[in-house]
Amino acid sequence: MAPIIPLVVAIYFWTGLAFLKAGNIEVTGQRITGWSFVLTGLHFGNYPLLRNVEWFAPWGYLIAGAMAFLLAIGILLVYYQQIKNSLTESETRLQLLAENAQDLIYRYRLIQDLFDLAQLESRRVKFNLEQVAVNDLILQLFDKYRVDVLNAGLRFNLNSPAPREPDSSETMPTVEVDPDQIERVFANLIYNAVKHTPQGRTVSVGYKIVQVDGGRASRARTGTGAGCFEALVKVTDTGTGISPKELPYIFNRYYKGAATAEKTGGTGLGLAISKEIIEYHNGRIWAESVLNQGSTFCFAQRLISP
Repeated sequence: MAPIIPLVVAIYFWTGLAFLKAGNIEVTGQRITGWSFVLTGLHFGNYPLLRNVEWFAPWGYLIAGAMAFLLAIGILLVYYQQIKNSLTESETRLQLLAENAQDLIYRYRLIQDLFDLAQLESRRVKFNLEQVAVNDLILQLFDKYRVDVLNAGLRFNLNSPAPREPDSSETMPTVEVDPDQIERVFANLIYNAVKHTPQGRTVSVGYKIVQVDGGRASRARTGTGAGCFEALVKVTDTGTGISPKELPYIFNRYYKGAATAEKTGGTGLGLAISKEIIEYHNGRIWAESVLNQGSTFCFAQRLISP
């Protein structure tokens, strides 16, 4: 036997045993590769003694080729599993990074909402009041959020009074509000309705001009002769509803409700912020609900022109 043969046999045996004892690679590829190295070592160790036997020589080449094929298959399986494991680890890291980013976004939103609520409660926010037509404001907000509601798999309806003719002498109902702040209230109520409404159902926005007695009217300082008329805006969903025992607390900060807190997410401050904004306008806000049938969130603002 040539001196090189024992060394080759030892290398194949050692390599095969190393694969068979390794515990951090895929089992099938590990076994195929390990046993292939061992059998190849056995073959090389015995074949030099038999290669001069005429009938064995062809089988020796065939066996060597088969061992080489099995080695290639086993090594490929090992590399495949290593790549698969690397990809799995990368996906796990990416998922962890995404979760951390989401947590950071949530924390930022919570801090921002807490700051805004504190500013509103202390009346340190400067509102830019404008006289706006109720009809124009609601139509603009409805159109702006329509795509978001439809993309959530819901129907979105607008219930509004019949529009007045352009040449009508009647004055358009007008309120004095900060349009950006009223939009924030509208957005909070719309997204709240979307969260609590199953796909395929309906979210509706409606408004009307109502006459109310002085005790129930909003507290806007509109001067004399304006009358007790309000623009009443409603956002109605056909979702889970709110239980009677929870209804009095939904405008409190952080309150989400025991049944929906986990699945809806959010900071729990949207309704509290909406309440402060409406009361800052000297308006009023409230909710009506029937459990498992839906909820209606309403806010009202005194008109400055009937």
